[in-house]
Amino acid sequence: METDPAELDPLYQRIGGTFPPLYERLLLSYRWLEVDLKLLRLFANPPGDNFAGLSEAIFADRALAEVLIPAGYVPFGRSSVNYDPMCFDLNTRAPTGDCPVIQFEHESILCDLRNGEQWQRWGSFSELMSDVVLLDS
Repeated sequence: METDPAELDPLYQRIGGTFPPLYERLLLSYRWLEVDLKLLRLFANPPGDNFAGLSEAIFADRALAEVLIPAGYVPFGRSSVNYDPMCFDLNTRAPTGDCPVIQFEHESILCDLRNGEQWQRWGSFSELMSDVVLLDS
């Protein structure tokens, strides 16, 4: 399902940046319900003319969105074993536009409205996708 890239503009305005190019291409080319990739659960990008469903998923947990997004971290999924958000680090961009994937411990955010422990899980979204593909080979 090809979607006009301009449809991402309202979401980009809300998050204050753009997604890594490979993730953007995925969003513009395919639609899906929440999916467990074994390494993480990817937020849904449900069928439709725009990205309202994805936007809802990103902002569904208000506390997480209010702490992470202003700091330059955009949730795009969750850990496959708990509620920890998996985020794009928009503060650290490669020349290609890709960025690291960071996991945040959710308790500090939900209880204290502050970032707690965080871990870089992949150096880029492309690395994450390579690991997902390798799991099934």
